[in-house]
Amino acid sequence: MSRLCLLGLLAALGCTTSFDVNALPGGDASTDVSLDATTRADVPSTACGAAGRPCCVNSPSPCGPGTICNEGFCTACPGTTVACAGVCVDPQTSLTHCGRCGNACPSGQACANGVCVGDGQLRITMIWGLAGDVDLHVVPPCGAEISYRATLQCGGQLDRDDTSGTGPENVFWSGAPAPGTYLVCATPYSIRGSTPVTVTVNQGTRELRRWSVTRTTSSGYVLCSRTSPYYLGDFTL
Repeated sequence: MSRLCLLGLLAALGCTTSFDVNALPGGDASTDVSLDATTRADVPSTACGAAGRPCCVNSPSPCGPGTICNEGFCTACPGTTVACAGVCVDPQTSLTHCGRCGNACPSGQACANGVCVGDGQLRITMIWGLAGDVDLHVVPPCGAEISYRATLQCGGQLDRDDTSGTGPENVFWSGAPAPGTYLVCATPYSIRGSTPVTVTVNQGTRELRRWSVTRTTSSGYVLCSRTSPYYLGDFTL
């Protein structure tokens, strides 16, 4: 293999080590070469440049919007994830990039549907798939309903009431929740059509329950109880 071919191969592999071409056939001390970052970025590479993908290893030009540098290639983030600070994140749930890059949720909060919401020892969160007004109702063991009508009850708080988007609505206990049984309802106060709804119950970092249902018609306010048509179920602490 010629010296030029070997140099090109080493450049393509992203080698950074200085070497003495005396070790190569026909080499001499006057042609000692060091492949530094600038040289490597400027050397055409069939590996990094394949299929139109630019080489990004130590390149002076960062990857474009929506891509990250992954093993030498500028690579698009998969699925619904986005590129933030050089990594792919899910802006719907990322604590450091909630809803958009750089939007970090404060301590004591969680990220749900791209929105920072209250978190604690117990959290009940609802999102839905069609813009409208779906209401989260929770009845804790004390028997007083938590909803948009009464946002603070029995140590729990509804900290977000979304009347026109896709959620979240969120009820949480920052301190210790009371032991006993909790009832959960998802009420389609005002919707425009068939609306998928998901409610999750988290105790700390552990998911206790998840319900996925579809609401089809608007209902207005309906008190949450086991006999409500919008009753999802219960859980016990």
